[in-house]
Amino acid sequence: MPEEGFKARISFIDPLLNANTRAASIRAEITNAGGKLKPEMFVKAKIQTAKKPSSAGVTIPRTALLWSGKRSVVYVKVPNSETPGFEMREVTLGNRMGENYLIESGLQAGEEIVTNGVFAIDAASQLSGQFSMMKRPETKSIEVSEEFRNQITAVADAYFQVKNGLVKDNFPDAQKSLALIDQSLSKVNMSLVKDQAHDKWMEILKGIKDTRSKMGSAKEIEEARKHFSMLSFHILEMTETFGINKEVVYKDYCPMAFGDQGAYWLSEQKDITNPYFGAAMLNCGEVKQTYLKGSR
Repeated sequence: MPEEGFKARISFIDPLLNANTRAASIRAEITNAGGKLKPEMFVKAKIQTAKKPSSAGVTIPRTALLWSGKRSVVYVKVPNSETPGFEMREVTLGNRMGENYLIESGLQAGEEIVTNGVFAIDAASQLSGQFSMMKRPETKSIEVSEEFRNQITAVADAYFQVKNGLVKDNFPDAQKSLALIDQSLSKVNMSLVKDQAHDKWMEILKGIKDTRSKMGSAKEIEEARKHFSMLSFHILEMTETFGINKEVVYKDYCPMAFGDQGAYWLSEQKDITNPYFGAAMLNCGEVKQTYLKGSR
């Protein structure tokens, strides 16, 4: 029996980490022929994923990444430069493989990236006025009809309800308000936007739907807050691209969210009320940008 191998299929992965062991439980199913496996036995397991990286795939260490979720940022070495230099670049993440991530787009094989000290480089970029996580390239604004802008304003209003639930540490209210996002999205008439505007809206729409779905599947408020950060990314992108019909809204930033990684959100009020910490650090953060009606 010792050192004997078995193959099983994972049927469930607990989304929550054990606070003491920092490990997550999994459930694997196997046909226990002969009854060799007994309750309370310990096993040493190796997990293999069905999807393998292609020969042309690029993988990078987790330590090279800034941001979170599907969209992430790396710093790429500028080639043929007299002095060492790095540029910020967004990449699209694939599957995580241990301490590495598969890159779906944004990097080419052979390019050199920063794998340690990315926060220091990002801070230096910010101080020198270059693009950084605190100062990302501005989204190109696109003109749309007033009717379309009214419809996506309803999406922003639904988002505010979700945000306010997290501000109050009210996980049930935040999740219940996700239905308002679904309702408002269903009323957006995509035929009102054409060409570049249509393509951009479809990109943002997919992002909102994906992150809303993940937030709806969250089992606890801290998990929901992680997905809310990416929902905020897409709502901010919507606001900066098309504008919304609110007299004034604010792009807020908390530098301490997610272990000092920092996170943004959109707010309908000037006073800071932090959705990432709630009552624990309610007023932590600052207004980074103000959007007035008719401007982006």
